[in-house]
Amino acid sequence: MDTKFSSAIHTLILISESETPMNSDQIAKSVGTNASYIRKLTTRLSKAGIIEGRRGVGGFRLVRKPEDISLLDIYKAVMETDKLHLFDLHQNPNDACVVGHNIRPVLGDMFRDMIAGYDARRLHWQHAGIYQEKQQGDHTLKAAVLTHYDKKGTDLEMLDLPVPVPEDDEILVRIMAAAVNPLDNMIIRGEVKLIVPYKMPLIMGNEFSGVVEKAGKRVTRFKAGDRVYGRMPLKKIGAFAEYAAVKESALAHIPDNLSFEEAATVPLTALTAMQAFEIMQVKPGESVFISGGTGSLGAMAIPVASSLGLHVYTNGSAENEERVRKLGAEKFIDYKKENYVDVLSDVDHVLDTLGDRALPDEFQVLKKGGSLVSLRGLPNGRFAKRSRMPLVKRVLFQLAGRKYDKMAAAKNQTYDFLFVHEDGNQLEKMAGLFDKDHPLETSIDAVFSLDQVNEALAKVKRGGSKGKTIIKVHDSQNANG
Repeated sequence: MDTKFSSAIHTLILISESETPMNSDQIAKSVGTNASYIRKLTTRLSKAGIIEGRRGVGGFRLVRKPEDISLLDIYKAVMETDKLHLFDLHQNPNDACVVGHNIRPVLGDMFRDMIAGYDARRLHWQHAGIYQEKQQGDHTLKAAVLTHYDKKGTDLEMLDLPVPVPEDDEILVRIMAAAVNPLDNMIIRGEVKLIVPYKMPLIMGNEFSGVVEKAGKRVTRFKAGDRVYGRMPLKKIGAFAEYAAVKESALAHIPDNLSFEEAATVPLTALTAMQAFEIMQVKPGESVFISGGTGSLGAMAIPVASSLGLHVYTNGSAENEERVRKLGAEKFIDYKKENYVDVLSDVDHVLDTLGDRALPDEFQVLKKGGSLVSLRGLPNGRFAKRSRMPLVKRVLFQLAGRKYDKMAAAKNQTYDFLFVHEDGNQLEKMAGLFDKDHPLETSIDAVFSLDQVNEALAKVKRGGSKGKTIIKVHDSQNANG
């Protein structure tokens, strides 16, 4: 592709992705060319009405939405005004042709045919690595894609994309069901981009169940037809799609007694419980307080804690007491009648699900030298180090979480933030903690189709759910076809 043309496309992608206007120097550094060249390029794009702004401090922004900018617009803006070269767009790259500025009817029709489907949006997908031009005979999938972060939230777009080809250590999974979580809305709002800096556009969805379609050469634990579930790898999510290529290490076999919809509710909460207790380094006979343990996390964390030999305490509303006691809670505190701070003391560990407003009280009931793991507080230096983040982020998170580290230091306690990661082995172990007499408890509040993904996200955003919100991607009666 002509250097000037490709640089223009790269420039527009950078401007569209940037949350703040970029100036010529910043664009030149990202594109890998000199600022003088970019200044000339942005001048042409500005004159064409594609971008606006200043070269200096103010920076540039798009005048039109990316999907409203065609290749022809870009080509006219940056190439010579008296001719348009069709080198890359022509079906035969060796047969270049030149069209005058006033495109003659026949050649004009040919040009329009060739650029059909090659608008800036598709170039944007291709740049991000999730879009490839379809070849004849290629299979496609439907996927729900996030195109940009938005602090107020934004709808996902439904796209037809090629079915991925699994790497040697990956498995192609036919997604049967996916769960919608608050985490998905947090990602859309850009609230986790410091922890996981996703590139846009992004196929969304974090937990799922499905069937193995094809296994990579180095896969040993699974074969075609196996029922699997998991948390999508942090660096490569994408459960809101008909198919996904997933690392073998992220997957586990679905317990026989769970349907696909039920299985999709399990991975995030199960792994959260397993990883929290791992960080705490719990020992049989110790005690743990699970704040607000009557929800979906408590339904998983309480029996897991009990199976590890822990004394489990939790709080919530009275109507849930019998249910959580059956799960393994030894002590239940009705929050309407009494405050857990007045009831508990010297607890070995605390699993926080409430965040900032509850942390001072949780530290108060925690024993000297005890450990607290939070799902809702801020990341801290310990989290950044455990996650092997670069030095800059370690310093940043150390500053962000110092308020909680200071609370913990008062009684030689520890504070850890948890952002759950994929782990198929932990899921396999978790399933072994339940049996026919003590089945794994799941709860489904509502089921949507993949086309209704934005309705499902809106429901989760409103809150008040009595179980997981599920997206049914494929009919389980056709699990193998």
